Amino acid sequence: MQKILVTGATGLLGFHIVHELLNQGRSVCALVRSRNKAEKHLPPGCEIVVGDITDPESLQRAVKGCSVIYHCAGLPEQWLQDNTQFFKVNTRGTQNLIQVAEQHSIKKFVYISTVDLFATKAKQTYDEQTPLEPKKSPYTQSKFEADEIVTKAAQGGLPVVIIHPGAIYGSFYDPSQWFLKLICDLAHNKVPLLPPGGLPVVYVNDLAKGCILAELKAKPGERYILSESYQTWRDIGSIICNELGLEKAPAQMPKWLAFSVASAAESSALFTKKPPILHKALVDIFLMETYPNNDKAKIELGWRPTEFSVGVKKTVNSLQKSGYL
Repeated sequence: MQKILVTGATGLLGFHIVHELLNQGRSVCALVRSRNKAEKHLPPGCEIVVGDITDPESLQRAVKGCSVIYHCAGLPEQWLQDNTQFFKVNTRGTQNLIQVAEQHSIKKFVYISTVDLFATKAKQTYDEQTPLEPKKSPYTQSKFEADEIVTKAAQGGLPVVIIHPGAIYGSFYDPSQWFLKLICDLAHNKVPLLPPGGLPVVYVNDLAKGCILAELKAKPGERYILSESYQTWRDIGSIICNELGLEKAPAQMPKWLAFSVASAAESSALFTKKPPILHKALVDIFLMETYPNNDKAKIELGWRPTEFSVGVKKTVNSLQKSGYL
């Protein structure tokens, strides 16, 4: 039986990929930084290897004996106190894993990128044929450079498939995950205003299944957008509040106020050392209002994503069962 390595296995996507692979009866090896965390949250039957994508020696141990790699590890945040961490983890960490993978007989390398890399203009629809471009934020720049490394490896013969997900949401053991926190904050009236604009979204269970479909069905060198729909923040707030039984969602803040809040929050973060509640790079992304086309994944992979309202219902139910609501 093929053994499959999943990096970032205790993160939101990696966690669900591990579960889905095990449900399919496949052999899974999880690369994690904390054995205690992995043993607490990952299902039994999953082999655990302690390591880090920034440590090439640990990657040699993890990749040995594996024929498939799902590279989910990385820093998904859009803001960090030290921007060099984005490039250390997202860019050089990916390069480390690629270099180790090229030394082994890997049959498929599934790399998790982001829809943020596509060169889009406001109000436009885009697909996998749309060129990529680096954006303003260190996060997107680091992911762009990582994508270049992965693409070069694919051109050199490594059987790579690249996945571009939208903003990931869904059930998870950590209630501080952005979407779960948003639901809890709305439930407890802690959200005075919603941001302007919106963002593309994908239910994490669907994303995990889509990644596996890409591993099994996609030709090497292909890339797929896995995003179910574009949602405005107004609609996101309304759908969540409706599911929570709340009468009305918070209003959206105007653009000028969003940038003012972001600027003040960034300045405050320099002293508090805590992530700002909003920052300018994030506002820029929200205001792009661009629409990913997922037809290729539906046609070539048979991907069938869950509608956002249904995904929200499932996510709220999971929070209620866990006692967070």
